[in-house]
Amino acid sequence: MLCLPPGMAFSQARDTFESLLVSAQQAQARSDFQSAAGYYNQAVALHPEIAELRANLGLMYYQTGRDEKAIETFREAIRLKPTLFVPNLFLGLDYLKLKHFKDAVPYLKQAAVSNPADIQPQLGLAQAYAGTGNTRLAIGSYLRASKIDPAKADTWYHLGVSYLEQLESDARILFTRHRNSAYLQALIADTFSEQRALIQSDQSYKELLAMPKFPAGTHASYGFVLSTHHDLAGAEREFNAELATDPGSLMAKLGLARLHLEQGASGQSAKEIEDIFKTDAGFLRFNALRFNAALTPQNRSELQRALEERRAAGEISEEIAALFRNDAGDNSGLRRSSPETGTPVQLTNLAFSKAAGLYADGRYGDCTALLASRFSLLQTKDLQLLAGCAYSTGDYQNAFAAATKLAANPATEPEGLYWETKSAEQLATEALARASELDSNSPKLHVLLGDTYRQRK
Repeated sequence: MLCLPPGMAFSQARDTFESLLVSAQQAQARSDFQSAAGYYNQAVALHPEIAELRANLGLMYYQTGRDEKAIETFREAIRLKPTLFVPNLFLGLDYLKLKHFKDAVPYLKQAAVSNPADIQPQLGLAQAYAGTGNTRLAIGSYLRASKIDPAKADTWYHLGVSYLEQLESDARILFTRHRNSAYLQALIADTFSEQRALIQSDQSYKELLAMPKFPAGTHASYGFVLSTHHDLAGAEREFNAELATDPGSLMAKLGLARLHLEQGASGQSAKEIEDIFKTDAGFLRFNALRFNAALTPQNRSELQRALEERRAAGEISEEIAALFRNDAGDNSGLRRSSPETGTPVQLTNLAFSKAAGLYADGRYGDCTALLASRFSLLQTKDLQLLAGCAYSTGDYQNAFAAATKLAANPATEPEGLYWETKSAEQLATEALARASELDSNSPKLHVLLGDTYRQRK
């Protein structure tokens, strides 16, 4: 038996190790993952203490479909270096492939922490959460993925579908657990109103208003239905009833502005619209479609003339006039949930009481900004306020977040499900529209968007 000097033996072992790595990388580059696995396996035998080697070996097993070997190898790599990105990511993805969704979650979460800029852990987490039936967490992961790569159409598509699934789940719970709730009746009435089913919405709002308690804004919503029916006296009664309980209600004020337009007072209507915009621009942006619905061509023309006159005189901005032009009147309502608020509100110890005051003044965007900045500290009453303020100003993300917390509390579950359903519908439409913009040739997107629009008309 030939004995080599220690230095020579070490040099030969090092040369062998480096040769194996080169061969493995060359095989991997030409997609010969089977051979690459063999080379990495030999390298691991020489240096079993290197976690990255085991990660590469596991990746080759993953690529060749040897899932059990991949899982075993990735787990060994994680034992050596728990925060290593590759084994955590691909172990999670392997568990996803095997439909072991709960097992996948901790590894994908670690991968997301190890490399926050990589989209794959978030997409994997979204699939894992969806597989366990937790749609809300899946939505959160798809949202984070959409921020990492906003140009990825498939992420927006799955986000939109997830919102629709949450909407359907919430509606089922409302119908099964809270059949006699005013919030279910409000959701039914609102849905008929959005679909312009005038007879059904009229009856639904009457039943809702006959209940002992009903959500804020119900009188104003019914007023718009009556206005569309051309029952101007009834509409005025409902708008004034809303203002009697909520003097700052911008929805009631918007309804009266429409009523005045239909009564021939276009100048007064334009002034009221300007005042609403000054109070909360986001509210007007996200409710112009409701104002414009079913207006006669003559009324539209009169309003546009009044607004253009005020714009030419420098009394209103171009944006206000643009919201009510003919080419914007039938806009589908697709808008981004990133409203601009007024002057930022500084946080103090009186923040929550100030938020209630902002709501009372119709400053929904400022109310939302104030409460959302302290979200983790909000109590139930503050979450209720945030849901209403955020939805009113078109900030559906914060409305959804507040609603999710309310829905988790048995005492406020019906209210939470109501706001979550309404905001999820808007967010689904926005996400699917974004996906369609990025992939305009996708037939599945056109079908889903068409269904969503039809449900809202």
